[in-house]
Amino acid sequence: MKKTCFIILTLILFYSPNSYSHGGYKSAKWWKDPEVVKELNLTKDQVDLIEQIFNGNKDPIADLYSQLKQKQSEFRSKIEDPNSGRDEVLELNDEVVQLKTKLKRLRLDMLLKIREVLTPEQRQNLQKIRFTEVKKKHK
Repeated sequence: MKKTCFIILTLILFYSPNSYSHGGYKSAKWWKDPEVVKELNLTKDQVDLIEQIFNGNKDPIADLYSQLKQKQSEFRSKIEDPNSGRDEVLELNDEVVQLKTKLKRLRLDMLLKIREVLTPEQRQNLQKIRFTEVKKKHK
């Protein structure tokens, strides 16, 4: 049950139109959306704390994302270069994988910190909101 809730929360917060938005919410910062704030009964302190967590992770996530894109570009160039060696390609691949792992971990850590701000009831309601938004988006 805990694993299922964790997976659902991760899906709620991870999958998005851009790297920081969360699902089909009108705003990338769902905790700033007045309708969501009202539905979840978020306090000003909770909103402020979530914003603080988000802002504290925004630049490191963006930096890692930029590094990843650069390394992926290097990897593609190396793959397309007929003179590149197997070891060079494998090394670049490992670097891309490591950056992806760091990025996922950093985002997950941010999401877990946000999760800790919410009560169990708010987490559950956020899940309901997310599925309602997804249904609207796919109609």
